[in-house]
Amino acid sequence: MKKLMIAAAVAAMTAGAFATDCSPDEKDPEEAAWVYDVKFTGKTTSGTAGVVKGAAGNICAPGGDNTTVCIRVKSSLKIQGWVATCNPTCDYFADLAGFTDKAFWAEKPNKTVVIDDAFAFNVYNIFGKKLTDVEVEGTFEGSLPDLQGQTFAFEVAGFGSYDQKHERVKSVKGNFAGVMSTSFYVKNHVCCPTVVFMCDDLSTAVADVDTVAFGSWSVKFNKGAAKKYLKNGTTPKTPSFWYAHE
Repeated sequence: MKKLMIAAAVAAMTAGAFATDCSPDEKDPEEAAWVYDVKFTGKTTSGTAGVVKGAAGNICAPGGDNTTVCIRVKSSLKIQGWVATCNPTCDYFADLAGFTDKAFWAEKPNKTVVIDDAFAFNVYNIFGKKLTDVEVEGTFEGSLPDLQGQTFAFEVAGFGSYDQKHERVKSVKGNFAGVMSTSFYVKNHVCCPTVVFMCDDLSTAVADVDTVAFGSWSVKFNKGAAKKYLKNGTTPKTPSFWYAHE
């Protein structure tokens, strides 16, 4: 599958437009372009604005000092975006990261760009009495470059529905679980929220430790967006803080 870089950055909350290689005259218009909306919502942890003084021996780098420790607390997680491609074949859905154009961003716990390194399914089956059900299982991995390169790796699974007429997945809903690297708190200074390992002295805080992430996710075909993408290369909207990132 084609793995091309996203074109120019999209203006604040507006759609972008550029040439595509879609061939609407050769296919049903609903088969010549695919656009899917993607959403992950759940829970993770993040650093708080407050800091604890006097925790000697805990170095929080870069930008911190050995007496400043950020507290890690439970927080909401929301990552969303879209993927778009032209002239897909039936196996394209198995590798959403391979779509020609795409954009991902986080709304919570911090608003930031998300780079997807992998979004693919190991299990991708059509089943059911009428062969209109779908089951998928795979991975979604990436990074948040503006948050000191914070990374994530999620295992995903779910059920969905299949459109036989247009030979594509309509939608999938399911659950995800995985880990994120240390969630840096960025405001007055940069520091990494700490934890205490089980069975250790509670006064011994440790920084730079992975955190959990879990919740629900969904992928849904966007018929209206696909028509616009097919007609003139218009992509779905992105927030003002998103930008094309190599």
